[in-house]
Amino acid sequence: MVEENETKEETEDPKEDNSLIDDLNKATERMEEATKERNKTIEKEENLIVEKRLGGKSDAGEPTPEEKKESDVEFANNLGRMEENLMFPEKK
Repeated sequence: MVEENETKEETEDPKEDNSLIDDLNKATERMEEATKERNKTIEKEENLIVEKRLGGKSDAGEPTPEEKKESDVEFANNLGRMEENLMFPEKK
């Protein structure tokens, strides 16, 4: 039985092994290229972040969003809806 296994291994087509190795080499090359492209993208993103932070631009001078002021009528209506009426507290 041991001899049969050895002869099977010897009779296998070496071209099949080479094609598998070639496929793996091609896949490795594609992964390396993808890694290089990803590293370039990361470097560009880092440069944009640095440029934004150190570029002399800031949020100063931009208008701040204004809060909507509540009218007197709306204020009174809101007070009436509260659980505890602040204008006319109940006496105990």
